Amino acid sequence: MKKVSFFMIVFVLSGTLMAEKVATIKDVLKPTFLAIDDTQVYIADQSSVRIYSFKDFKFKKKFGKQGEGPQEFLTVSGEGIAINPQKDQLVVNSTGKVSFWTKDGQYIKELKTRGMQVMGLYQPIGKGFAGYDIILGENQSVDMTLNIFDHQLKKVKELQRQKFFSQSRMEYPFMIALFQTHDNKIFASGQEGFVINIFNEKGDKIGAITQEYKQLKLTDSYKERVINFMKTSPITKDRYELIKNMIKFRPYFPVIQNFVVADNKVYVTTYLEKGDASEIFVFDTSGKFLKKVFLKVKLVDAIRPYPSAFKNDKLYQIFDNDENETWEIHATPVK
Repeated sequence: MKKVSFFMIVFVLSGTLMAEKVATIKDVLKPTFLAIDDTQVYIADQSSVRIYSFKDFKFKKKFGKQGEGPQEFLTVSGEGIAINPQKDQLVVNSTGKVSFWTKDGQYIKELKTRGMQVMGLYQPIGKGFAGYDIILGENQSVDMTLNIFDHQLKKVKELQRQKFFSQSRMEYPFMIALFQTHDNKIFASGQEGFVINIFNEKGDKIGAITQEYKQLKLTDSYKERVINFMKTSPITKDRYELIKNMIKFRPYFPVIQNFVVADNKVYVTTYLEKGDASEIFVFDTSGKFLKKVFLKVKLVDAIRPYPSAFKNDKLYQIFDNDENETWEIHATPVK
């Protein structure tokens, strides 16, 4: 059984801030999602959610198990739970539904998703939700749309549309339509360039975070990482010979790789790397540029990072240490 341990040592290496482990968490098997609020840490571990104290990382509660019942989560290969802490409750997305829990892990209710809304990552906004929907586009493409939904997950308004993939073409890197709700606003990327649009609870665009940025050419090393991932991943390795001709590479990286809104700041990760550290821009939620840093982000495989969260201007990330077979959470100051 794997263990995890937590103590912080921050040091500087070649101008890049890094951190050692800050705690050890017992009995975690396969963490796939990390969320942190002012008092607690939430870890999705296979088909359950584990709650820890943020002050000392002591275990407090575990809830959920594999299944389709009211207090269960349906996951594939132990993945597919997303946790969204709110002021007075937890909103947990899993395959086919959104469920609601108290902050101490007591079940409240659930809502089933509709149609092709399998994993919408619904986040509260106003009296409803913002979330994804998957629809068929032109020329056999599959599009991902960002929408406003009512309190019963019925679609009210489409905000953005992004081509996700074609049935005969897998284009890397994916242009993923990212979004997050914060302070009753929706922050959404998925457009060309360095742009994060801001919408109000009605879905009206009220602003944008922009930054001048020169697009990076796709590197041979990235292409090799993707091919190696496809050859070795349990999901694709047995089908690699069938899908290898579908793999196409963009000439340039998308500008935005990921972004997170936390504590009234927006942390935007690009594809630029310095050694094993990634470039991260920091803005306030009005779009004012605050700083740029390079932080080490550990990867699960060639293209996916381990679960992470920003809190109190620190990057927290949970990953396994193969040398001593433990899971570790690392914390790195964003400065």
